[in-house]
Amino acid sequence: INLSQNKFSGPLLSLSDFKGFYIRFLDFSHNQLSGALPDDWTHFKGLAFLNLGYNHLSGTISASIGQLVSLSSLILRNNMLYGEFPASLSNCSYLEFVDFGLNKLSGKLPPWIGEGLPQLYALILKSNRFSGSIPYEICHLSNLYFLDLSINRISGIIPPCFDNLTAMIQK
Repeated sequence: INLSQNKFSGPLLSLSDFKGFYIRFLDFSHNQLSGALPDDWTHFKGLAFLNLGYNHLSGTISASIGQLVSLSSLILRNNMLYGEFPASLSNCSYLEFVDFGLNKLSGKLPPWIGEGLPQLYALILKSNRFSGSIPYEICHLSNLYFLDLSINRISGIIPPCFDNLTAMIQK
């Protein structure tokens, strides 16, 4: 389902309306959708691509998003989401592309990202309110070739293990 780049407004559809359908691709980006993200992703276990970016969605990212165990791309860019990076995403071990840029997410970057998301090749957390230091575990992401942590409140040292991120180095 691709309904991107329209002028849809209001809350997202009730996800229970899709009960019984096997949906792999869902793109509602670049609309005027508002309200909270759905709290029940039970009916979307086969979803591989989810793009809700460039809307007016607000609230936290529900822990139930971790039920999307087949997810490879998750884009929530440019909304008004706040709260911490959802720990339940550690269940989504097929994630390759995560873009939470241009929101109001906060807290520390969780160390489990480096071990729980082994397929990750792009992590975009630009323009949020993340703080603390970069966890050393991020260096376990051997497929990572794009990392954007700009415009946050991250401090401390840049982990010396960044030279382990060999996918970023082109010979």
